[in-house]
Amino acid sequence: MKALKKAPEESAIKAYEKDPSKENEQALLTSLKPVYSHKGYRMDYTNKQNDWDTQNYSEVDLSAQEVFVYKKGKLVFSTTCITGKATPDRITRTGVYDIKEKKLTKTLTGADYSVPTRYWTRIMWTGTGYHYSSRGDWGSWSPTYYKTNGSHGCVNLTLSDARSVYNLTKIGDPVFIHY
Repeated sequence: MKALKKAPEESAIKAYEKDPSKENEQALLTSLKPVYSHKGYRMDYTNKQNDWDTQNYSEVDLSAQEVFVYKKGKLVFSTTCITGKATPDRITRTGVYDIKEKKLTKTLTGADYSVPTRYWTRIMWTGTGYHYSSRGDWGSWSPTYYKTNGSHGCVNLTLSDARSVYNLTKIGDPVFIHY
């Protein structure tokens, strides 16, 4: 902000008034490099491994209802999960995303729910993320349980598993959601 608020040098202003050339105009401008909160990956058609961080990412296998976290190219954590109910308004969408936000506590709200949760790790700005779910039906878990008793699109985890995913991931890490 200091750089943006700083007035141009008086000599630069006088030089521009005398000669409004491009060079003198540039001397009046402040040029700053942006600082990004997220880093994007580039499309490299020659070496496709440059498109994403091949060493640090997480994966959600919807058909197995499992989460996998990789650090330095090695699987460091895996667990079961419960994803979105198999209805158009509650499915967990497939695709490649990235971790956008992390909060120790968050209240998730929708048309028919308001649920406080912990270890919120946002994957999509539309509201999908990894988080703790205090649901009492973890004992009924199966790879097909989500089809009738799934979430509203999030990746539900037990408290200890949500803590692990929260601690092992960072903002910007890729997330692959697939069947």
